[in-house]
Amino acid sequence: MMLLSILENINPEWKGYLYVLAWVLFALIYVGVIVTILIENRNPVKSLAYILIFILLPGVGLLVYFIIGRDQRYKKKFTFKGTGDLLRIREFSEVYKPYFEDIRRSMEAEYPGQYSVSQLFSNLRQSILTDKNKIEILINGEQKFESLLKDIATARHHIHMEYYIFNDDETGNRVADALVKMAQQGIQVRFIYDDFGSSEIGDLPEILETGGVEVFAFDPLRGSLYTNANYRNHRKIVVIDGTVSYIGGINIGNDYDNRRKDHRYWRDTSVRLCGNASNMLQLQFLLSYKYASGGKTFPFDFPYFRLDHEGGTAFIDIVGSGPDSAKPYNMLGMVAAVNSALSSVSITNPYFIPNAEFITALELAAGSGKHVRLLLPEKADSRFVQWAMDSYIRQILRSGVEVYRYRKGFIHAKTMTIDDTLSTIGTVNLDNRSFYLNFEIEAYIYDRETNKIMQLQFEEDLKESPRLTLAEWEKRSWVTRVMESLCRLLTPLL
Repeated sequence: MMLLSILENINPEWKGYLYVLAWVLFALIYVGVIVTILIENRNPVKSLAYILIFILLPGVGLLVYFIIGRDQRYKKKFTFKGTGDLLRIREFSEVYKPYFEDIRRSMEAEYPGQYSVSQLFSNLRQSILTDKNKIEILINGEQKFESLLKDIATARHHIHMEYYIFNDDETGNRVADALVKMAQQGIQVRFIYDDFGSSEIGDLPEILETGGVEVFAFDPLRGSLYTNANYRNHRKIVVIDGTVSYIGGINIGNDYDNRRKDHRYWRDTSVRLCGNASNMLQLQFLLSYKYASGGKTFPFDFPYFRLDHEGGTAFIDIVGSGPDSAKPYNMLGMVAAVNSALSSVSITNPYFIPNAEFITALELAAGSGKHVRLLLPEKADSRFVQWAMDSYIRQILRSGVEVYRYRKGFIHAKTMTIDDTLSTIGTVNLDNRSFYLNFEIEAYIYDRETNKIMQLQFEEDLKESPRLTLAEWEKRSWVTRVMESLCRLLTPLL
């Protein structure tokens, strides 16, 4: 109101100059942003996408850039975190690698087709291959939550938990109550939540802290989307007593439990691990804990870390990636996994907005005679994402990839099986946000029994998923095709 009053009292002759000055300033800001993007030497496709949105939607484009577009990858906090994490990983490797080195020969002999995938992670110093792992596949929240609550109740030393979404609802309160109960019995409980993803966490952080739980928000927004809304902790990790751990796509909330009828059916997958892979998940939690807490840590010693000599038969690599990574480690791992296939590739993912590298991997696999199948949701969780995903369907159908769309509800599982030997389960979506921007975690499991279970579940999901044909797909209206094309131009920003 005060500004309007001032403008009304300005000499009419000066108003014209003020309007011109405003437009000049606006233009200078635009030019400055474009020059900044070019100086940062980004991916040219992403740079062009931002320039396009500036042209098509001038005001909105600038707002989008300042909220999610500024490249903070090389800001000091990420550079410092990435350098520190690499040192911790190397330190961990020096302690434990002598034990795990011998298992590489066993794994290569048993799984020669996928050995190159594990070797990639070793060469990049992002994982130590582990053995003696027992796997339990958990289908949907109703299986995971009951299993998790039982394990929490049996903890003897510590419970470490890291989640993207943790909601203040019945499910969230059940887990929170269980954590407080164990903390009050003297168990060390450390809890990290993403401040952006857990927008509905309510008063649970305060309740947990009052109950004796160490609670930290990962990269708090501090009331401003401008500061750090773009790079979020999308991981879901639980480690209990250094022996039992969880990884997968299921967050904590009522939405993920199909015993509740107030939401559409939610199809998801997590995995419960017992064995030496828990050490690698513990390491990844330690790196997040050190960052979120401002420097706190715990030692590479028992009972946080321990060696299991009598566990299961699965070999596992645990790979973390994020905006602090020198390379997109999980994108490289998934491309390597597809390239390692000798006969088949089966992928389930809720967000298929891939980059050129992943599309090429799928096209090469299908073109060379591998049986490549892709299971996606029939309906995405937003119209824009739906159009963006659909813009890739024609290309991959023409390359020989089979595409199925899940119609029973929303399929949120992020899994892949390669031949009868390699399975991946984790938090990574097939888009640039997961490949480059978010903190993600993925388990690469080399185990025939696990692969068999995953394949059977994939076949079960296909019963609810009609197959798309190229002839059917070509019948879409021209309006739909135009919207898909426009959204595809902006997919580098997702």
